[in-house]
Amino acid sequence: AQRAGRGQVRRRWHSPRGNLYVSFLLPDHPLLQGDAAAVVAGYMLTAGFARLGFSLQLKWPNDLLTLEGKKVAGLLLEERNGLLVAGLGVNLAEIPSSGEMRADRATEAAILFPDDSSVQDEPLAPFPLWRDLQHSCMELFAQWQNLPLADVLNSASRYMAWKGKTVVLH
Repeated sequence: AQRAGRGQVRRRWHSPRGNLYVSFLLPDHPLLQGDAAAVVAGYMLTAGFARLGFSLQLKWPNDLLTLEGKKVAGLLLEERNGLLVAGLGVNLAEIPSSGEMRADRATEAAILFPDDSSVQDEPLAPFPLWRDLQHSCMELFAQWQNLPLADVLNSASRYMAWKGKTVVLH
């Protein structure tokens, strides 16, 4: 659990025990620089989860959603001393109460479940999930690192939430 978790614009971030919270250094690589970094990092995580049996969508720039559109994870990128650090939070055991969500802007929260289990007796264990996700993402990035950015972004589009649907921004 975190005592002082924060999200975008330094908003308070609900961080109950049993969920996964990690910060990790992203590779210093052209794919993860500039405006494309959030999409590439989100794609890497979404595709990494898919390899582990979790079908998710990326709601750019920083949310991972179930196929039903419920938020199960959040990603926040920050530059620190010239390095790109990613913070990831995944709902494994508990979700924020509806009163803690920004009603005018937030999607409904959910707990992450594998595709082969609609009901799970016990929450996923944070460390084994992180270990497997990290391994999966490292393998994916090794496959992508010599590809042009346009190819990686084109591949990422298959995981984008609401692709092909009308979206209204307020």
